[in-house]
Amino acid sequence: MPTRCLLLLSLIGGCFGSPGSAEIMGGDSVDGGTTDEDEARTDENDAATGGEDGTSKPTRTEPRRTGEAPFLAGTTCDYDDVCEPLDLAGGDHLVSGVFSSDAQCHMDALRMGRPGLLQIRDRGRLWMVFNQTEGPGPVVYFEHADDPSEAPTRCALDMDFLQRCRAPDPSCLRPENWAAECEPVAFDCPAPPTPMKDCRPSAGPPRWLEEGDTLEVSLEFACENGDEVPGSDVRFQALPDGASYDPDTGLFRWTPGLDQAATYDLVFRLEQTGEPGELRVGVADAFDAPDNEPIADPSRYLYEYGLPVFFLEDPEQDEYTPSALTYAGRRYRSMRIKIRGRNSRVYPKHSYTLKFPWEDLFQEPNREDGMIDRKKLVLTTSFDDNSYIRQRLAHTMWRLLDPEHIPVRTYPAVVYRDNEFRGLYTVTDHVDRHMMRYNGLSDEGELFKSVEHAGNFLTQNHLMEKKEGLPLQGEPGWDESLQQVIRLVVLSSDDEFLELAEQHLDVRDYQHWWIFMMATGASDSTGKNVYHYKENREAPFRLIPWDFNETFGQDWRTYRAEQRIPRWRRNGIWMRMLAHPTFHSQLRERATAALQGPYELEGILARLDAYWEAVEPVARRDWRRWETEYKTFPRWNERQDFTDPGQEIEYMRTWLRERWAFFEANVDQLFTPVDINEVIPAAEWASN
Repeated sequence: MPTRCLLLLSLIGGCFGSPGSAEIMGGDSVDGGTTDEDEARTDENDAATGGEDGTSKPTRTEPRRTGEAPFLAGTTCDYDDVCEPLDLAGGDHLVSGVFSSDAQCHMDALRMGRPGLLQIRDRGRLWMVFNQTEGPGPVVYFEHADDPSEAPTRCALDMDFLQRCRAPDPSCLRPENWAAECEPVAFDCPAPPTPMKDCRPSAGPPRWLEEGDTLEVSLEFACENGDEVPGSDVRFQALPDGASYDPDTGLFRWTPGLDQAATYDLVFRLEQTGEPGELRVGVADAFDAPDNEPIADPSRYLYEYGLPVFFLEDPEQDEYTPSALTYAGRRYRSMRIKIRGRNSRVYPKHSYTLKFPWEDLFQEPNREDGMIDRKKLVLTTSFDDNSYIRQRLAHTMWRLLDPEHIPVRTYPAVVYRDNEFRGLYTVTDHVDRHMMRYNGLSDEGELFKSVEHAGNFLTQNHLMEKKEGLPLQGEPGWDESLQQVIRLVVLSSDDEFLELAEQHLDVRDYQHWWIFMMATGASDSTGKNVYHYKENREAPFRLIPWDFNETFGQDWRTYRAEQRIPRWRRNGIWMRMLAHPTFHSQLRERATAALQGPYELEGILARLDAYWEAVEPVARRDWRRWETEYKTFPRWNERQDFTDPGQEIEYMRTWLRERWAFFEANVDQLFTPVDINEVIPAAEWASN
């Protein structure tokens, strides 16, 4: 519906750079919540994370202008709204640290030059901005009704500012930040925009290349409904230095220089209607070129071959140390980082734990099913896995087995440390009370982690660490809930075990653990590398497997793993279940259902191929960076069967086919019961 553009309020001072606009230019802080008491107890270092608020502020303090014309001037015009009016004062412009759909509409309309009226109210000020395309680029008219004697102001958009703006920076949504050069214009309403065909033009998929390489492609433009758009009807708003587009042939050509690594969203518009579209071109850093220039602006290097990029300022410490991160155009200034994992500490390519302050939690709404408001993240190295997908595929297979499992969300990403290419990583949820809360569970439950193979429910000296919950590790009764399960497993009769198992264990989870380990070959996760979570005193323990460098045909040192009966005899829970007729039947039925359903072989192979396709270009860059260190690493340098990443994927594919055939050939042996007393006599255990 047309909106009557009558502005009732004025800006004090009125001109760019005036005292009246200084307050607005500073921007609002983003409310991220407060620290709870439990966080204060276990994350005591949070108190030392003061500093800036983590939002990205523009460096420009006032726009360039060609005259001292008033910022706004009076007129009354009728236009259609291009987006719903936006009320910044109401705080609804941010949703979990990302722009709301209305706010994103305003940003996209400006960046792409979509004509029409934008309305923003901020702290009682009403801004009416008419966006219109004129000549080579879009302009905005700022209009005001307080002083009809003043002329309207027309300003060119500051496209550089708009291109780099990302949520949750509130300054992105302030009209006084959008303008570059301004001039007074005659008192007149700008002509209404030419009505658009609802084409929504596209230039096809993103194009990716590396600095120094040449992209030469005949672009094919089409409407959303599939109608073709002739290249002669397309005009690009602006092209990077060295890039060219020939509308007669549709040929786009560019050889980026060694200083042009960035993600470019190139706006074009249809000449007949002015309707905008976008072509994404990503230029990867030529990290090993002799004359390479460092990435000039990490906030504009959003993706590398489609994968998001973490820019770490990494102090390389084993304990949490103040650091900073740039991700998705946003700078996190008050986070902390540490190296994680015993193996990772000796690898040249470390894993990391990232910890964020409550007022500036990590946001990634577009990966997996959303990783929003994360307090901690894990960046898992791929140094011991040159398939680059083992960790992600294993976590996915645990989730596939049962949607009720507590999920660990993952996605692939690229990491730069101090602007140096470190390669491909797996981003992973940090298993802790925060992750439980994300999944609708209590953050006050007990969480234990098996850190050695003795965490197998066969010994009182279980070698588990208590990660969350009270009493704290070392305090009286700190592991009593765990000891109850161990005593049940080792000392109970068959009838007692049948009666009490479901009271202490989520039987489905612990049977699925066996099926999962059998399918993935995760032999290093039969006792260690597992989390056990108890939501409250009455709840049974649930399970989350972890750490999968030993899966899919390789051991923890990367040596090739033979097809063999897994080491399930190391686990007391599995032995008791296989030895009891009721649980034995249940386990066998669930294994059969898994292999015919979520673990159907062709489905798993298809997922492997999809994961590899998503990471292959960056995986090959990573291999280029780390191949020599990988092949000469002391733990496995005696291997004679090294593969490159493509060969490793083929090896995994072959191993999976052989694995499923191995199941079929050895099904009876896999389910053969073993008496737990043959492993450790009850009398001997009770006397320890």
